[in-house]
Amino acid sequence: MDSFPDFQKDVTSREQIVELQEEARRAREELRVLTKVSNVLLSPEALRDLQTVYRTIYQQLKSLLPIDFFAIDRYDQRQEKIIQEFKVEDGEILSFPANKALPPLFLEFLGQEEQALIFYSTQEEWMRIKAAMPRLADTLENDLSLPSGRKPRSGISLVIRHEKEPLGILTALSFKEHSFERQHLDMLIAISMQIAIAIKNASMYSELRQALKIAQESERLQNHFLMTASHELRTPLTAVQGYLELLDTFSGTLSEDTKKQFLSNAHRASEELGLLLGNIMDASRIDQDKVEMHLRSIRLLDPICTIVEIMEPLLIRESRPVEIHIPDTLYVIADELRFRQVMLNLIGNALKYSPAPQGIAIRAESLTYDQLTDRIPLTKQIAPLSVQQRYAVVALRDWGPGIAPEDQQRLFTKFMRLNRAINSTQRGAGLGLYLCRQLTEAMNGYIWMESEGIPGEGSTFYVALPQSE
Repeated sequence: MDSFPDFQKDVTSREQIVELQEEARRAREELRVLTKVSNVLLSPEALRDLQTVYRTIYQQLKSLLPIDFFAIDRYDQRQEKIIQEFKVEDGEILSFPANKALPPLFLEFLGQEEQALIFYSTQEEWMRIKAAMPRLADTLENDLSLPSGRKPRSGISLVIRHEKEPLGILTALSFKEHSFERQHLDMLIAISMQIAIAIKNASMYSELRQALKIAQESERLQNHFLMTASHELRTPLTAVQGYLELLDTFSGTLSEDTKKQFLSNAHRASEELGLLLGNIMDASRIDQDKVEMHLRSIRLLDPICTIVEIMEPLLIRESRPVEIHIPDTLYVIADELRFRQVMLNLIGNALKYSPAPQGIAIRAESLTYDQLTDRIPLTKQIAPLSVQQRYAVVALRDWGPGIAPEDQQRLFTKFMRLNRAINSTQRGAGLGLYLCRQLTEAMNGYIWMESEGIPGEGSTFYVALPQSE
């Protein structure tokens, strides 16, 4: 029949059928892998544990691609470096130091528009890459040699992006040539998009957890403050009422010295009550930017001597010596009332948390901006300071138990009290040092402290204020 040869021409050859079948099988496998990866990314575990996500992605890709080495490296924008997160060679997950970064050279490639940094399947293609990107090729060969010492012969490395934001680098290597084809690159690009979603989701989840933790801690601190403040305010108020009642009831039988002692105690308790109330009110005003400052030139020695005189009854009763070494000619630009408030809190704390009869020492010196910033620990903020200004620095030293380094970073925050202070009989609302910092910075100064946390060595608090000529 004449139509038979035409029929044969329309029939697809056996080889073409096999090829089509292979393509269909590969497409099904790729779809299976993408579905499996998607399911993992949608699981709640993906938000908490990226390592599980990475392992699943590797296991799925290994069933489809000839991978001998696989790596995912994450870009940390805050630290501006690429952190090694997940690496597998010959099926073994490799361990490496936490936060170990890739060489800075890789940062250059995150800004490139091309999705793939490297794609080669033969040694000849690798040589062309070396000619085009010699610095990167040299880094790969020398600085990033695999633990086994073997050299890859095929490789794909591409940027993990979320929209246009670079999040990291995905790398797949093989020790054989002709291991990767363009379809493999397309597959890894699709996987990298899903990895980007996982990284972003995990990052947002972490930020939400941190925000929730901060909110819960803030609520806990506020509740603790309300409970503590009510107790702290009641304690000196009860003392004032108690001594006045004693004087009223037994006035005719008490000696003059006893009466004076009762009045002195009532006066000191009322001053403590006033300080507590002042700290609470001023902390509230500072948060609302309603604290007024009347800055003028004042002699540094005067307000400090005033505070020491206020504390004199306590100093005499506990036999505490006070050393003052402040030049008569040293003047600062400050609000005298606010500076006295700062010193009252600092001296009060030094006496409260160091055992009698240990004394305190107060000294001051004049420093340039450079000399001052050399003294301040590098971890501190120094924004209020001016390069052109000289500063008078007051140092208040006690010989108490000191403050552990891990507690020092939180010391000037609101409602902050050390555990030993909370569990002790010493009173406080956790606002004194917070207020000291806010008031000092409002006067264009700076406050910090130094302590080794060794009992008996104590602590030194420093207050720097602009010097007046």
